[in-house]
Amino acid sequence: KSLYRSNLWLTFKRSSKNWTDAPTYFFEFGPDWWRYGLGYYSASRTTMTLFRDTIRDNPAHFLRTAACLTPGFALEGESYKRPLLKEPAALADWYNRKSFAAIHESQDISTLFTSELVQLLRKGFEQLAPLYHFLMEIEAQKRRTALD
Repeated sequence: KSLYRSNLWLTFKRSSKNWTDAPTYFFEFGPDWWRYGLGYYSASRTTMTLFRDTIRDNPAHFLRTAACLTPGFALEGESYKRPLLKEPAALADWYNRKSFAAIHESQDISTLFTSELVQLLRKGFEQLAPLYHFLMEIEAQKRRTALD
């Protein structure tokens, strides 16, 4: 293990005491790669339960929202060893994760040193906006639940 960090991670998030449990746009790079996307650093059980309940209650709406990942983004995040849901597969891929992020990765380091990077990130973040708005609805549900 190195004494030094070999990567830099930037987040574009709302100010929050529990920022790891809120949807976050991010950009990260290392010596020979870079990536960006949207997701959770570490979603809580409460957040993921609300997320699962929401996608289970209206799967068609969620799958239309999740279609914003294509082209260019992959769903990442640790899944449970025993699936919570097996079918439909497209929904199960989201449902069975402990936390998740939609990520675009590249090894083209030269892009980092061009003005093209800003436009590429803007376009990618705009592409993910439907998912961000969906996840912010989960945040609103959490706040309403906390008030009850």
